[in-house]
Amino acid sequence: MFVRKKTKPQGSSAYYQLVESRRVDGKPRQKVILHLNHYPTVDEALKGWPRDASSLRRRGYQEAAEEVRTKLARLKELRAEGIV
Repeated sequence: MFVRKKTKPQGSSAYYQLVESRRVDGKPRQKVILHLNHYPTVDEALKGWPRDASSLRRRGYQEAAEEVRTKLARLKELRAEGIV
């Protein structure tokens, strides 16, 4: 797995994805495992997402905060399994 940097067509800010690479019919294919948003590394996402979730919850965005918590739990699972 690796972290892939993407930019929006307008050339504005970059975002990052945790990606798995495979070969399908002899051709390389990438599968997005998790969107890291603006965090360029897994470690930065692990540190930043708890703050992001708390901030969202304080501002009343409970659903968005829960999505961040879900992503954080998935990333921790991948780390515990030794995948990332």
